[in-house]
Amino acid sequence: MPRVCGQIAARSDNIWCVTNEKELWRWVWGLHDWIWVKADNLRVHNVAVAEDDSVWAVAVNGDVWKYSTNKTWAIIPGANLTMISAITDTEAIGVDAADVIWHFTNDTWQNFTGEAIWVSGGIDGDLWAVNRQSQVLHWDEDGWTEQPTPDGTEIQFVDVYDGGRVVATDKNWDLYLWINPEERVLYTQVRGPSWYRLENPHPNCKQATLTKTNIICVSDTGYINKS
Repeated sequence: MPRVCGQIAARSDNIWCVTNEKELWRWVWGLHDWIWVKADNLRVHNVAVAEDDSVWAVAVNGDVWKYSTNKTWAIIPGANLTMISAITDTEAIGVDAADVIWHFTNDTWQNFTGEAIWVSGGIDGDLWAVNRQSQVLHWDEDGWTEQPTPDGTEIQFVDVYDGGRVVATDKNWDLYLWINPEERVLYTQVRGPSWYRLENPHPNCKQATLTKTNIICVSDTGYINKS
């Protein structure tokens, strides 16, 4: 199994892990175990999975790669990124070291409006981001709109499954669930506009990702927790 997971990505039941050694591991449900995904000399900084099970990755040098169905890696030229979010096999969004957002569609990379250090694309194309000021942003037809978080919260990561399911983690490793304003009456412990802090079962959640039915966290010690 992987030594320590530094970053995770999941959609459907497809879970991937980047270790602190920059290796890629994938969870295989049939084996109930992790397997190492050989990538020649590719050392990975960040990995992303789409609902169609396509896998995108950012190498430590910023190059973008995609994992094909024949279990080989192919470089996707045109951008140098720090992280990426996979939307489909043919669409992805990411950011570079200058906080510029890049969108891959129609076989080409294009600049996207705004600045961010982290961005996430849902299965329905819904887009969320975190900027350097720890603001959580949501994309709509008029541009990026801030989704205010509880006072003093410094969000680091956000992940969207679709327009109704979003999670975020802060610098204290607390986990937050975004609640659609129309559904807030169902919750009694909302702490700040539209955000609900999840106390358990995810203590020390460094980064979280969503599947259709689960929240998956990697803790500060690299332990993966699924609920």
